[in-house]
Order: sequence, then structure tokens, then C-alpha cells
Amino acid sequence: MGLSNIPGEAPGQETADRFFHLLTDLSREVGKFRETAQKLDAFLLVVLGSLGASCGFLWAWESPANREQWIDRGIPPSEAENWKTYLPLFIGDLQPPPPQSGSPPLFFVRMTDTPSRTWAVPQADRISLVLYWGSGQQFQGFLGLGKMLRGGDYTAEDKELLLGLIYNFLFREEEPAVGSAEKSPRQDLDKAREEIRQLHRQMEKLDSDQQRRIFYLKTLYDISSELAAQRDPAKMLEEFLLMVMGTFGFEQGFVQAFDRASNRTWASHRGFGPRGPEPFSPEDLMGLARPEDLPGDIPSIKALLPSEVDRMAGFPSPFLKGLFYYFFLPEGVHGILGLGGKITSREINRAEQELLQTLLSHLLASLSKINYSEKVLRLNRNLEEKNTRLEQTLTELGSSRSRIEILEKAKAQIRSVIRRELERTRHVSLADVLFILVLGTLLGLIYNLANPGGIPVFSRAWIQDPVPRIAPAQAKVRYEAGTARFIDARPEHLYRQQRLPGAVNLPLTLFDFVYLMKLSQLPPDQELVVYGRNFSRRYDLEVGLKLKSKGHTRVAILTGDLTEWRRSGLPLEP
Repeated sequence: MGLSNIPGEAPGQETADRFFHLLTDLSREVGKFRETAQKLDAFLLVVLGSLGASCGFLWAWESPANREQWIDRGIPPSEAENWKTYLPLFIGDLQPPPPQSGSPPLFFVRMTDTPSRTWAVPQADRISLVLYWGSGQQFQGFLGLGKMLRGGDYTAEDKELLLGLIYNFLFREEEPAVGSAEKSPRQDLDKAREEIRQLHRQMEKLDSDQQRRIFYLKTLYDISSELAAQRDPAKMLEEFLLMVMGTFGFEQGFVQAFDRASNRTWASHRGFGPRGPEPFSPEDLMGLARPEDLPGDIPSIKALLPSEVDRMAGFPSPFLKGLFYYFFLPEGVHGILGLGGKITSREINRAEQELLQTLLSHLLASLSKINYSEKVLRLNRNLEEKNTRLEQTLTELGSSRSRIEILEKAKAQIRSVIRRELERTRHVSLADVLFILVLGTLLGLIYNLANPGGIPVFSRAWIQDPVPRIAPAQAKVRYEAGTARFIDARPEHLYRQQRLPGAVNLPLTLFDFVYLMKLSQLPPDQELVVYGRNFSRRYDLEVGLKLKSKGHTRVAILTGDLTEWRRSGLPLEP
């Protein structure tokens, strides 16, 4: 508990006001009486009322006069007797240790908030807080308080208020209670006042620490909120720099980040004039940390010495006396933060440096979130493009299927006509035979042209540039080196029977679809070796021509197909 002298709404002001009001009430109530028993009773009532305790007792004795006083409120007689029986057994454990030098303390207080469990006092569950207090060895006693009327446990603020009231009461009663002729009353009074002043200083320090923690938490919340709402890395760095400079009182600041994945650099500065310092080159920026300093898979922050920065950037000399931090993200983001020129003469302390590193960690988390968001957007765009191409391919396949169905129906009708004509006449003339041959040839040509898997009437090699050949021995070298991709141009059922290990099946009937899904991302200069033909179809030649039409410049056909490959003792599967 801090007794702050700061006006306004500063944290602790309400507690301090409450404490001084209670001291006023205690002085007024206790000052009405002259007898010790009456004063103790008034003190117990003030404590119970101020803390909202349900019950309590106060047991005090004066050693020189051998007088004892027991006061209780709201405690059954049987429980009071149990406390009187057991409390004297624990006085030895609660006495303060003897001082190594000098006189013993004028006042002491020992507190426990689990008395019934700590001391195993039977039938004593009503009391939840016990204090053993004393003024030297002359005036001592116990104060017990019951559970809170509002529920819950006594807070740290309640306990500090209680200690303040006890110390004040002991100070008021010390002179008549001790009554020792060997001590100087003036010295004892000065000593008591000094102890109270020390207590007040401790309270003010606690209050200052509490205000600082609240300030740190508020700063962390404000900066985190600003960063979470930003999606532009450049603006995020600019806002972060402004808020950090304002929070810690720096006149100049510089921040820069470089993303290796996109080869982009963002930088912001304040307090250097219109131009500002020159940004680091990507090589210099990444060179600020050694590889062994970077964990690789987690974000990291490293404090830099001014000498490490001065050799790479032309910062003014006063700025180099400030703080510099290097930060790194596993996604490939490298950056630096520099702050210099304190507005006040007070140097930044260790707690503020820890807060600054915490804020920098939140900046890294926000940058990482932006990187992931941009990556997801790129993947979504690529997926949309592939979906569009797939829809176009499916549309083309659907239209081809419709044309095939129409031709099948026409074929069935023509068959029906021919069958009827054959049944109508028993004798077939040469003209009829020629008519049937011509008609059949015509229908065959029409069906073959409409069928995606039809045989070309004229070889494409006659009208297009020929596809170069590659011998099995040369193909083996490229296969083992992994520099060429092998394409199986045969239908899928032949591919399943036997193939080169790792070869991609690219049948003519599904060329566009399979190419889009498996080969469209290959560079145009990737070497492709095509194989697969039989007696009637040269699948390898046709697929090779299609690949060349797609822009691939290094397409070759395996000489001798799988037969020569097998004879050369080269691997096949399954």
C-alpha cells in the first residue's frame, strides 16, 4: 500500500485518504478513554468496522504490571477459551529474532492468514487472520479477525491498512505501557517516528511501483491495439516508431525492415530532418547478426553496440549513444530499431529496456501475421487461376462429349438404314459395294476427327518441326542426374502395366487437364524426354509436338521406346 502525495486520480490516492480517515477515527475513539481495557475495546471496534470483519478478539498483556486484557466481539465463549489455551504455545515461534547489534525494535508485528490450519486450534474456524504484536518486551498481544462480511479473503491492501492502524495504536500506547526508567522517552519517541516515516516511504515506493506497472501495461495495450489494426508494413513501422519515441522520451528514432521473400524494404525515421539517415543495404542489415545468433525457427531480438552500427550507417554522434536492437523473423525478415537523444537527462532503466523489448516482440508478431496473410492471399489467387483453367478444360471435355454422342446417334441411324437396304435386296451390286465402302470410309473419317483419341489422318510430323531423338544411353545419364523429366505418353492402362520409375503419365486424351495439374509450372527450358508408342499409334511424337506447342524448348523422344530401354538393362517398374 502506498500513501501517495500526488493529487488527482493517481492510483493509491483513494487508499491513502482511507488510511488517514481511519487514523483520525482511531485517535478520536481511543482518545475518549483513559483505561487500557476501554482503549483496547475501542481499537477492536474501529478495526472490525473499517475492514468489515464478522468477528474478532484482542488479547493484550503488560509485563511490568502483570496485567492481562481479553476483548472479543461475536466469538462464542468456548472458542474464545480454545484461543486462550493455544495461543501462548506459539509465542516463542512468533517472537522477533534478537538483533545482532543495537537495541531491539521498538515495535514488531507477525501475521498469519491460516491460523486454524497452521496451529491446529480446535473449533476455531471463525477466525481467518491472526496478528502477534508487541512494543519491545513490555506490551504484547494477539489480534484475531473473523471472515469478511463481503466474502472472500483479506487483500494485501486490507492487511497493510491493518498494520498501519496497529503501528499507530502501539505508538500512542508505548510510553505509558513501557514505563521504563532506563530508556530515554525522547529517544524512543524519535525512534518510533523514524519507523513510521520508513513505513510511509515504503508505502510511497509501493505506490510508485504500482503506477509504473499500470503505465507499462497501458503502453503495451495501446501499441498492441495499434499494430493489430494495421495491414501495411511501412505504416506499421512508422506508427510503432512514433509510439515508442513518445513513450520513452526519445528525440530521434530510426526503424528498418527487409523481407527476403519479396525483396522489399521498409524504413521510417523521425528527428533527423527531411532526408534522414540512409537505409541499410540488405546485405549490411543481414550482416548485423551472425548465423549462430539466429535460432532459425523462432523470432529473435539482439541488442547491438553502437560500434556495430556506426561502421555501416552515417548516424550523427549523439544518436549513437542511444539504444539499437536487431530483430529477425524466421520468414526471412531482418530489421533494426535505433533510438537516441533522450528528452530528459534520466537514462532509460532496466525495466524500461525490458518493456521496449516486449513491445518489439509484439511488432515482430504483427509483421509475421502480415506475412502469413499475404502468403494466404497469393495462394488463394493461384488457386482461383487453376480453378478457372480447370473449369475451361471441363467445359471443353463436356462439349466434346456432346459432339461424340451426336455422332454416335448418326452412326446408329446410318447402320439402321444400311441394314434395311441389305434386307431389301438379296443381291449386292458392285456399285452398292463401292457406295458402302465410300460411305463407311466417310463415316470413319468423321468419327475419327471428332474423337479426342482418334488417329490423325496425316502425321503432324509432316507439317510441324520434327521432335529430336535421344538415345537410351544419353537418357540414362540425364535420368540418373535428375536433370530431365520423363513423360509417358501412353494410355493409363499401359502406363500401369510397366513404366520408367518417376515418369509422369500424360495421355493424349487428357493432355490439357493433366498438363495443367502437373506440368504447367515447369520452366520452358526444362528438359523433357517423351516415350510410348505401339504399332498403330505414335503417342510419343504427338505428345512431344503438343509440349513444344506449349512453349517447351527442350523436348526429346526416347529412341527405341521401352524396348531399347529394357534391352540396355535400365530400370522399369513395377
